[in-house]
Amino acid sequence: MKETRQERAPNAKETAMSHQAATVNGHTISQSQKIATPHLGMSDEILASSSVILNRVLSNASLLVIKTKKAHWDVMGPQFYSLHKLWDEQYETLSERTDQIAERIRFLGGFPIGTATGWLEHAVVHENPGRIEAATDAVRELMEDHELVARVLRKNIEELEGKDVGTADFLTQLLQDHEKMSWMLRSFLSGEAVESIGSAPRKSAPHLA
Repeated sequence: MKETRQERAPNAKETAMSHQAATVNGHTISQSQKIATPHLGMSDEILASSSVILNRVLSNASLLVIKTKKAHWDVMGPQFYSLHKLWDEQYETLSERTDQIAERIRFLGGFPIGTATGWLEHAVVHENPGRIEAATDAVRELMEDHELVARVLRKNIEELEGKDVGTADFLTQLLQDHEKMSWMLRSFLSGEAVESIGSAPRKSAPHLA
């Protein structure tokens, strides 16, 4: 008499293991990896490229946070209160933006750079360690930093258009922030009125309201 073989139902452990891994194009992909990979209608290459761009943006913003806070601490002179308050406001805005940039990188499946060494390596903004700037010099340098970052952002936006519309729109908002900050700083330089260290002449400085 021929024995009829009945198929055994998988136990709980085997069922769990079958869900832990799958083969895709010859590569083993764990269940956790499948969950972690965003499916946003963009290729892996575009997701990776956007994350690289965003990490550069994050690096510039993070260094601007540091430089702005340092200027806020060091400022002296007749426009101390105005600049001290302005830089505090800009610091808060930049700090909030760094968090949003980092979150955007995570949205796309990447990981944000979180070290000063990493920021310095990927940023176009540079530091001036060991130097206390005159107020005028600090205003000018931060203004030029914001303008530089704005120019870089324009190129990033052009690169992402038609590929990652969400990130391009996000960077457009950041671009507007940097344009506004550079304009506000430029307004302080109209008469070289904020010089606070050194012997620069002040006779042409406008009267403070």
